[in-house]
Amino acid sequence: MQRKTQLDAMLTDSQRYESKRLEVEAWLGRMDTRLERMGPVGHTADVLEAQLREQKSYHAELHQYKHHIELFNQLTQKLIAVYQQDDTTRVKKMTETINQRYNNLNTRCVAVVVRL
Repeated sequence: MQRKTQLDAMLTDSQRYESKRLEVEAWLGRMDTRLERMGPVGHTADVLEAQLREQKSYHAELHQYKHHIELFNQLTQKLIAVYQQDDTTRVKKMTETINQRYNNLNTRCVAVVVRL
């Protein structure tokens, strides 16, 4: 009976992790697309102003979503700690990939600001 309870808990934790992972990956995809659509630096004051506003909005959303990334990392750490006896390599790898994507968005965002 104890093993069944443990497996049920593992299933629930895994489903929660997967749900949050999919949510974060979808958001990262949307932000990546949005950044790619910003295009080259404009040449007129009006275009530059619009680009700066868009960039500020983008940066603000990145900053606000950081909390979700941190929650996802906490969930990952919990899974790794609770299931030490199990192979958590895949969970670690997926989390590293998500963190890397988020950091790359930040880096690219800063690069756009520098160009503007």
